[in-house]
Amino acid sequence: MKDKKSIVYIVIFALSIFVAFMIPVAVFKYEDRRTINYDIHYAAEGMNLNSSSIDISEKLLDFSSELTDFSYLYMDDNEKVPTIQNPKEVKAMAVFDFIEVFLGSEYENYLAGIVGRSDVQDGLLDYLVNGAEDYVTPMFMIRADKKDMFLVWEIDINDDRIGNLELFLDDDTGKLLSIRMEDNYVNDELFRNLVDSDAFMDRIAGYYDLKVSEITNILDSSIVKSRITMQSVILDNDFTVNFVLDGNGDKSIYFNSVDETSLIYDINDGSDEGLIDNSSDDVKENSINSSEDGAEPELDD
Repeated sequence: MKDKKSIVYIVIFALSIFVAFMIPVAVFKYEDRRTINYDIHYAAEGMNLNSSSIDISEKLLDFSSELTDFSYLYMDDNEKVPTIQNPKEVKAMAVFDFIEVFLGSEYENYLAGIVGRSDVQDGLLDYLVNGAEDYVTPMFMIRADKKDMFLVWEIDINDDRIGNLELFLDDDTGKLLSIRMEDNYVNDELFRNLVDSDAFMDRIAGYYDLKVSEITNILDSSIVKSRITMQSVILDNDFTVNFVLDGNGDKSIYFNSVDETSLIYDINDGSDEGLIDNSSDDVKENSINSSEDGAEPELDD
């Protein structure tokens, strides 16, 4: 009798465990059947495409942080891009401005020699626009805190002889917002000469139609960091963009780029060693728009 009672108890215990496990499963299946015909929707705040209403100073100020936070959206090939520009025109415009404003003739001649075009007028421009492999795509830079976004073109140019070049061009203004160049684009001596010249300061002011109050260069053995301080009537305070040569590891040059955050060297460490200040008593203004005869002057070195 005792053996029979034990068997009964064991069976009851086993059934209890089975029922305890099956009840939640049954409940979940029931809930699944109830919701199988329902669509789940997530509410998101609307974003407005306000490219033309966002000042170039705001775009320069916000671009590197938005890029760092991956706050952007690439356009699909099948999507209609709200622009009158095509990728070939965009690339030509970006490369031309890159050479004329951010390089100058000395640096241009150096790179033209690398690709074997030093004896051809605009040889570097022609080579990069028509000869080098490229990838051009539109993207929306999203300013979530301001609930707006603006259209930017990313231009990647890769070449075995000269290296990698990445340009970001604002669609509305046609101005470069960010630059990254690597490999043979990087020349320490030429870069130091470039950022230490008054002509470069004038070109930046003219290009962005902004007042450049100073360009302060901090130099050491491996990093050259040029801090470009600009003034804007839209922003309450001056803002700064950085033009950096990072000589550590794989050499790179960045202008207003996400990669500046990876630099160990701190421009605000208080050290005056190697500091060169290009500031002047008279604030540098846009030389193009302020010319008396209205003619567009040539961009000198």
